Amino acid sequence: MSEDVLQEIPNEDLPKLINLYKNHQKEAPHVFSLLHTCIAWKIKKPNSNYLTFFGINGDWLVSGTFILLMQYGCYDFFVFTLGNHCQAICRALLNTEIIDWTRRMTWNAVMIEHAPTIVTVLELKTPCYKPISGGFWVLERERAVAFKPQCPDDIYVGKLNQSHVTLINSYWPHRYEGSEVYLGTFIEMNTSYGIFLKSNDKLVSWGLKDYMGQLRSLHTLPEYQRRGYCTLITKILSKEIAEEGYHPIATVVTGNTASETMLEKLGFHQIKRCIYFECNSIF
Repeated sequence: MSEDVLQEIPNEDLPKLINLYKNHQKEAPHVFSLLHTCIAWKIKKPNSNYLTFFGINGDWLVSGTFILLMQYGCYDFFVFTLGNHCQAICRALLNTEIIDWTRRMTWNAVMIEHAPTIVTVLELKTPCYKPISGGFWVLERERAVAFKPQCPDDIYVGKLNQSHVTLINSYWPHRYEGSEVYLGTFIEMNTSYGIFLKSNDKLVSWGLKDYMGQLRSLHTLPEYQRRGYCTLITKILSKEIAEEGYHPIATVVTGNTASETMLEKLGFHQIKRCIYFECNSIF
């Protein structure tokens, strides 16, 4: 049997990708933090198959092209390239035998310039898909480091744990069968925070860090909204991300004006558009 066109990139070679993307943080800041975060996950849980990186015919170190398979309560993908075209990605995805196209999957945060390639592949491989438009919102690291979050007297900020996952999942608009494990992995592998009432320790607002090590699933319970809780959580997470050496980034679904307005007030700005592709789901 001939080798598959997608070849796994060994863990020991991933720092070479980091070195490559270190010089491309302006156009791909999320990829730089993603690579660092994924390596940290692999070190923290070395026997898991949570994350697998694939290159195409050994070209990954030249073009920066890679495909990331994520398997933690999900079967999801992330793809990126520094190249000027995506023909190699298209050919690889159409010819690989590694991907199980019958499974429910999401193609995460596909850059707008790469999206036509993914559409071409999905039309041939799994025509039951739904595109969700979004954008990358970025805050300069220097501004985030300067944040000085302050809590009102009636609340406190604490780290999230697995006991909070059911509540968080119940309010996540993209939940699906298995998404509790998906969100729970972010809490397990990264530091995430919630806002709790001092009177009864009730969790009323939260924010996670995802596989990119970036902002995810910011939410406040409806009856506690408009009190600045999401702003507070965003400041705390952004300051921590900046102190880790990265520009804080949030992906926002197009039309979510409340999140866009909050991020703008904090100094975030949209730098790129992206699309999420949900495949083989019940829409």
